[in-house]
Amino acid sequence: MLLEVRESHAAGDGDLAVVPVLLSIAKSTRALNMVFLSEIGLSPGQDRLLDALDPIQPLSSVIVAAETDVKPSTVSKMTDRLERDGYVVRVASNLDSRLTLLALTPAGVRMQKQIRKVWRRMEEELAKGMPQGEFSEFAKGLVHACDLLRRQMKQPR
Repeated sequence: MLLEVRESHAAGDGDLAVVPVLLSIAKSTRALNMVFLSEIGLSPGQDRLLDALDPIQPLSSVIVAAETDVKPSTVSKMTDRLERDGYVVRVASNLDSRLTLLALTPAGVRMQKQIRKVWRRMEEELAKGMPQGEFSEFAKGLVHACDLLRRQMKQPR
């Protein structure tokens, strides 16, 4: 399938099959991420939540949900486990006592650094499989595609 897309694109056909490739990339990325995260005792999704938190300023679960593209209820469920594991604490807001904020513990800050090392390692593995200089263009294209998809999701249907 991937070879067909490349050949079709190179031939200039209008019959591109980008969506199956994007879905395959998403699935493979998640699987590889799961392997790497298991080495540090996390599950997919927990890495994004921990990465979204500010080491200094606690954030509301609504902001974290927006940053990680998940529902606030999902953030709440993930926070339960991360709190149990000692990476996150819930704290009351000084401005609004009804609002609960999420803060990293010292262990959470250390885990956040480990997550970023894992992600860097994954990127290095991908870059090794590409000709020199191609990874940068590939990364720019992915960021652009992500931005386009996010804009599409924000448009009313």
